[in-house]
Amino acid sequence: MRIIVALLLVPLAAQPGGATDRHRVARVYIYTAESPSGVVSDEEQGRRDSLRDLRDAMRRKSGIVLVDDRDHAQVVVEVIGREKREGAQGGFGGKSVTEFGETILRLHVKAAEAEAEIKGIAQAYWSRAAKDAAERLTKWIRREILSDKTTRTRDKRRGTRDPGQGTRDERQGTRDVSSLG
Repeated sequence: MRIIVALLLVPLAAQPGGATDRHRVARVYIYTAESPSGVVSDEEQGRRDSLRDLRDAMRRKSGIVLVDDRDHAQVVVEVIGREKREGAQGGFGGKSVTEFGETILRLHVKAAEAEAEIKGIAQAYWSRAAKDAAERLTKWIRREILSDKTTRTRDKRRGTRDPGQGTRDERQGTRDVSSLG
């Protein structure tokens, strides 16, 4: 029996970093500011609705776990506002079936030393703007929190190279074209 257990554990031990590297998750807390008086304005109710839409969209994302306590979160997201921009009324003067215009959901994201402002933009519907914001937020979290930053240094992100690296011709040996002719 002990041999079988040992044989089952060998593949896990052979993987670099163990089995947890494949299942990295970010704990995310999402909220919106509430008025201290307890009276809910139309603007605050709109942010609450978008908060619910954003949470629903984020629940479906892999690598993301929503938490109910800010102290247990790696990433804190605040729904700071939403705005609706009226678009041009198209067509030939007839009645439009779909609303024209953009809905914009604004988020403030904070994780360790990283901060960002993220916008979700969609046509006509707030839930679509929340889904777009969830996509952008997920990409930001994967880039800033879940990526392995030990292999990607700040210099490499800026495009500068290591002085010992050299150019491709220096690594392969330069070719003298004068001797070809």
